[in-house]
Amino acid sequence: MEEKFNKLIVLIQAFQNACKDFHYFCHNYARHLLADEINNDDLYDIIDSIKENVFIAEGKDPLHGKEYAQKVAEKTPELKGTDKENLGNLLALITEIKFLVNGMKTEERAWNVILDNVADIMAHAKTLLNIEMRAFEEKISEDFKKEENDGQAEKPVDRKEAKITPIDYDLVAKTVKDYEAQNLLVAEEGTLDKLSKKLGLE
Repeated sequence: MEEKFNKLIVLIQAFQNACKDFHYFCHNYARHLLADEINNDDLYDIIDSIKENVFIAEGKDPLHGKEYAQKVAEKTPELKGTDKENLGNLLALITEIKFLVNGMKTEERAWNVILDNVADIMAHAKTLLNIEMRAFEEKISEDFKKEENDGQAEKPVDRKEAKITPIDYDLVAKTVKDYEAQNLLVAEEGTLDKLSKKLGLE
């Protein structure tokens, strides 16, 4: 059982680290506050209670700080580029903690209180994160609907209904002639005559 409690300490501290990373590097002020909300201050007291009530009270020693730190570093997820990915990592840690706690059976009532407190904090954190993840899903749905609406707005033009403005060939010829007169049109001699014949202006 001591091994499982040590693992629980490691996972809780990894969760705390991940919450702090998300708190400082997220891209939204509401999520900045959310990270503090789920990183419950009671988790520090729970770690202290585990070391005192599970280990020291039973004449055993918890791991040294350096040993915990090495294990915590291995379990702390790397910070990703998007908030959604980092929220997913937090949810994965919560799931692992809940799975561990639910599998820890003990007759020590004081230990059960500790486990119940962890389970309660993780359940609350999971609720808040699921609500935030739902916001991502709704945004995806809204973007999809917008793309659909945009697509409908870009239907092919019905040429039977479209109003086509006839080409003003006289204006085209005059424009070419004006450009020739101003030496703005670089072309071989007789460009205007060829254009006139092609457009049927003669």
